[in-house]
Amino acid sequence: MSMKVKKLIVLLFYMCLVLNVFAQEDSTFVCYYSPTYETHPFWYYFPISGINAANVFEKYDGSFGMQLLSTFHTPPPEMVFPQSPIVTYNRRGQYLNTTFGPFTDESLIPGYYSHIIKDGLGGYLALDMFEHRIHRLSNNLQFIDYEEIPSNLGSVQRVLNILDVTDGFVVLSDIYMTNYFAITKLNYDMTICWESYMERILPIKSLSQTSDGGYIVFPRIDKRSMPIVSISQTSDGGYIVWVGGHAGSNYDYFNTLRLSSQGDSLWTKQAISPSVQDIIELNDRYFGLIYRSLGINNVELRIYDFGIDFENEDPEDPILVIPTYPLLDNDIYGLGDPYSVIRTSDNCIIIAVSTPIGEIFKFDSNFNLIWISNALQNEKIGIGFHPLIELGNGDFLYCALVEELPYRLALVRIDSNGNYVGIDDDTEQTPAKPAILVYPNPFRREIILEMKVADSSVNLLEVYNIKGQLVESKTIRGTKATWTPQNLPSGVYILKFMGNSKQIASKMITYIR
Repeated sequence: MSMKVKKLIVLLFYMCLVLNVFAQEDSTFVCYYSPTYETHPFWYYFPISGINAANVFEKYDGSFGMQLLSTFHTPPPEMVFPQSPIVTYNRRGQYLNTTFGPFTDESLIPGYYSHIIKDGLGGYLALDMFEHRIHRLSNNLQFIDYEEIPSNLGSVQRVLNILDVTDGFVVLSDIYMTNYFAITKLNYDMTICWESYMERILPIKSLSQTSDGGYIVFPRIDKRSMPIVSISQTSDGGYIVWVGGHAGSNYDYFNTLRLSSQGDSLWTKQAISPSVQDIIELNDRYFGLIYRSLGINNVELRIYDFGIDFENEDPEDPILVIPTYPLLDNDIYGLGDPYSVIRTSDNCIIIAVSTPIGEIFKFDSNFNLIWISNALQNEKIGIGFHPLIELGNGDFLYCALVEELPYRLALVRIDSNGNYVGIDDDTEQTPAKPAILVYPNPFRREIILEMKVADSSVNLLEVYNIKGQLVESKTIRGTKATWTPQNLPSGVYILKFMGNSKQIASKMITYIR
């Protein structure tokens, strides 16, 4: 690239900083960022220039950063660079600015960030999800340099995950020319505090059962094949590391390592068990999550119970199945998981995923549903590793892409009960959608359905149980109908209203026999 083109690119970046525009709703903390040609001259103009929400985080000054995944196009001859601009809002939800990057004074630097954490020195560390290396950022989120991660096991080939912990951070990395993954606790000055390791396992090529009920495993010898590898922190400050199969397989050889807060190995488990993408722990009980596609219009999030200290190594059937929107199955980035799961300060579980019945779910420690918050229509949860965080007062902050024209990126804040939090800091109840009315709720014998839509497009009622299983469907004629459960147990059900093969609205109801 010529120096003239480089200078032009840098000039365009500074023009972008000056010409930012934004839109937001004043009634609720749903803050939209709508890219335009003026704010994104080369991101927005080309069809390939997809912009997606990735992560949210709190900055040193208390403001909120919404990190995006985008592409930048140079003038002809065209060159494409993955980029991670960050939109900043104050704590009242008011837009402040957008920081573009990563770039230096001389050139653009490719970077799609999956994590951004504080480095304890006034700057930030960002994990590049494509290059698998760490970028050191300044206080104003500008690229400074690449940060080399040390390891006593050898040269770090890839950085797979990074956790912000007390007095430093923990890195999960792949060690070059070895059969090990390293788990390294680093101080802010990059000195090693402690280090542990986990042996790599090969994915399964085939699996057969023996006459005594055991298994024979045939590994797939393919150096290009990469299993799911990740790490999360447990409630006692320790860590759970897992190396598992691929999302495309039902079962695979699954390996877990439990570490103390000081990096000491507490136990390991190796088993033939369901492949999962995430593991979350509550009270020493472990739950696994996996997002699976079973066909074009059949996509779901499955949750497995591995029991206390992983005693249930092969749970077989999921304890909960949440149906999700098929639009999440084809992610153009191919990055991250189309959901987010966190453990809350009140010892509960929050799952954020775009589904036909809601976006944010709160469960207690036994995975009993507490509430559902349906914040936005047609939203797609951010695809980074931290699209949802819990704030100090118990509120939740998350980012999403609204999948309807015009495309908008949203920063959303809800309270601990799933209600919107207004910009004036008063809590407002989640607004009811007036298209469909159902009453009474809860009900004992029958429930009345009243359509308030402008047209008569609603013509089908589908009823799902809380596990996402279709239990009944009914044709609707006119603007008023009733539904009487037939041989169904008491519990929570989801009414899904369809019209012209599309979902019109959904309602959660409680049936008491």
